[in-house]
Amino acid sequence: MQEQKILLVTPPMVQINSPYAATPVLSGFLRQRGYAVTQCDLSAQLAARLFSSKLIKEMGIKVNSSKKLRRSEIGDFFLSYYEDYLETIDAAVDFLKGKAPELQKYFLKRDSLPEGINFYNFADELKRAKRSLSPANYARMRVSLFLDDAAELFQQIMDDSFQISRYAEKISANAICFDELYERSCLHSNLEKATYSERLAFEMLKERIEKEKPTHIGFTLPFPGTVSMALVLSALVKKHYPEIKIVIGGGFVNSELRDLTDERIFEFVDYICYDEGFAPWQGVLGEHGLVRTRTSTGYHNELVAGSAHTKY
Repeated sequence: MQEQKILLVTPPMVQINSPYAATPVLSGFLRQRGYAVTQCDLSAQLAARLFSSKLIKEMGIKVNSSKKLRRSEIGDFFLSYYEDYLETIDAAVDFLKGKAPELQKYFLKRDSLPEGINFYNFADELKRAKRSLSPANYARMRVSLFLDDAAELFQQIMDDSFQISRYAEKISANAICFDELYERSCLHSNLEKATYSERLAFEMLKERIEKEKPTHIGFTLPFPGTVSMALVLSALVKKHYPEIKIVIGGGFVNSELRDLTDERIFEFVDYICYDEGFAPWQGVLGEHGLVRTRTSTGYHNELVAGSAHTKY
């Protein structure tokens, strides 16, 4: 019998400065039961790839190759400060990660960073912060606003579904009406139609699949800003690795998807798990019958003595 290997994924986007706890907790539980489990925070990995000088170069190529973008207000701003973004963004990320604390004094200078819309919107807060915050925290605030500006530039130039802590949130907010999510997932399962972020996220996920050879991939969907990306990635996995079983769960599944009756979702996923994931995953992995789990054949909730189901 093939060994069951599980890859637990946090899809883009969640708050990148506050790691989401669901996958580490579930990983610990499953490892205690003897399963081979690995984790992949695609949200953090995608952010790391986006906030980089490499991406700034790609954005520069796109703006310069588009007359419409070059003539736009956002394109004009970006090209005016292109060299500043290119030279600064890697150092800014290292500073926020705590890898380059010596840059604090530099980032306190007014002309150290190109100042876009977020510096304008938070001008009053910056003035108050300069008086009330420590130099270290004030420098971090300035660099954070700089990265917020970079995120908005990326959104307007490369991928209009992207936001720094959510992805394609609008089409997921009313997930009970599945039409738009379904159509997007089908369309974007063709990588030529996928967005820049979706292609990059799948590239990173594909690397992990090739390395880990999972039999199951579990996506946690805590917020609406993770749903579209998770379903597009699931559709891509089903297309390229049809033998892998896809499992979804998490806070958004428990609330907004609990009453979803549209069977088309099972074109992308095999199991929808509700509430805490311990007993449902035991069922998915064959320890006992399915518990608080929906499949293409319906809802399953078999009470099994001795499983995690009896504890929660």
